[in-house]
Amino acid sequence: GRADAEAQAASVLDEVGKALAKNDPGLAKGTLARVLVACDCKVALKSAKGSPAVTALANEVAGEEKPWSPAQDESTLEFVTRLFAEAIKRAAPSLKDQDPVVQRCAIASFGDFQCNAPMGIFKALKGQGDTTYNSPRAVGAAIADNLPPNSVLVSASVAPAGFVNAKIDNALLGDFCREVAQQGKAP
Repeated sequence: GRADAEAQAASVLDEVGKALAKNDPGLAKGTLARVLVACDCKVALKSAKGSPAVTALANEVAGEEKPWSPAQDESTLEFVTRLFAEAIKRAAPSLKDQDPVVQRCAIASFGDFQCNAPMGIFKALKGQGDTTYNSPRAVGAAIADNLPPNSVLVSASVAPAGFVNAKIDNALLGDFCREVAQQGKAP
């Protein structure tokens, strides 16, 4: 009953609180939310009001970024370029106005779009004495990891040379094709 749920919630939140106190790197983003789903959320929140675990959960949820979407007249290439430009700003903030060098992939099996900037970014950072990244591939991985959440790309993978290949959501492409077929022109 309720007493069991309260005991379970208290026990779980106590363990999470201990891990938070130690700055445990094992607490990946989303861990606290999963803990609350695993036990009765209302009971857990009531029994732990004001605890470090609940404060961390509030910070985790508040820090979530809303998904980016294309502007009304923005092409997919323009939108993907804007996403990569933002990812580069996040991955290499010391570089100003770095061109993401985005183009359509020449080989469809690699993806739909490719960001070719990691090699140049690696060289620019190295020239500044910045040793954050040890290779263009590491720069590419940081760019892929820093892509804003969005409604267009479903994946981003890094090639050995550092280029970032991105794939578009097939459902989005299907919707676009249906709209063109129904209206006889592109939106």
